[in-house]
Amino acid sequence: MNDTTVQHFSSGAEVQAALKKKRDLSYADLSDLDLSGLKFIGLNAEEIKLNSSKLHGGIIMASNMANADLSETDLGGAVIGMSNLGGADFHGANLRGAKFQMCNLGDADFSGADLQDSLWIASNVADADFSGALMEGAKSSGVSWITAGTLPAEMPEPLLSTPRWAPFAILGLVGSFAALLLLRRRRKTGYISLDDVE
Repeated sequence: MNDTTVQHFSSGAEVQAALKKKRDLSYADLSDLDLSGLKFIGLNAEEIKLNSSKLHGGIIMASNMANADLSETDLGGAVIGMSNLGGADFHGANLRGAKFQMCNLGDADFSGADLQDSLWIASNVADADFSGALMEGAKSSGVSWITAGTLPAEMPEPLLSTPRWAPFAILGLVGSFAALLLLRRRRKTGYISLDDVE
C-alpha cells in the first residue's frame, strides 16, 4: 500500500452514500457489513476489503476491484460484469447463482467457494485457483477453463450455442418475409387472391 489512507465504513447506508458520490474506494474496509442489493457501478476500488460482507443480489459492473478481498463474502445471485477482479480473493465465498460476464478474473482465488448454478460468459480465468470449489449446475460460454491454474473438480456445462427461442425467431422472420412478398404482389396487382396464400 502506497501511503494511502484506509477508509473504514461501519454501515451499509454509509457505503451507499459513498457509492452515490462515486468516491474512490481503493483500500477501503467494508468488512462484515450487510450490503445486500447495493450496486457497485463504475467504481475504482483496488484492494477493497469486503471479506465476510453480505452482497447477496448485488451488482458489480464496469468496476476496477483488482486484488479485492471477497473471502467468505455472500455474493449469491450477484451480477458481476465488465469488471477487473484480477487477483481477487473469493476463498470460501458464496457465489451460488452469480453471473460473471466479460470479467477479468485472472489469478483470482475461488478455492472452497460455492459456485453452484453460476453463469460464466466470456471471462478470463487464467491462473485462477478453483481447488475445492463447488460448481454443480454451473454453465459457461466463451471461457477458456484450460488456462485456469487449478481446475474445479466439476467443470461447468457449456451453454447451448442456439438459444431456445431461436427457432421461433426464425419462424417469425420467415413469416414477416412472406407477408412482405404478399404486400409487394398486392401493390403490383391491386389485390391478393387465395392462390397467393398457398
